[in-house]
Amino acid sequence: GAGGGPFARWSTARIEERIIANEERLAVIHAAFADPEVVRDGGRMRRLWNDLAAVEEEQAALEDEYARRG
Repeated sequence: GAGGGPFARWSTARIEERIIANEERLAVIHAAFADPEVVRDGGRMRRLWNDLAAVEEEQAALEDEYARRG
């Protein structure tokens, strides 16, 4: 869209760093979903699902901005 997304003012290097950091966060979240203790804890599961949604949403916006720059 016009004016770019929330990361339009970020440097490309900063976007790349954040994408990598988010990939690491997603790996940690997915690993937690495989932990039986976490799965039994409804509160932790809700927080993980919320974290997952937030990180995936941010990651999509970052990747859109990165792709827009070519």
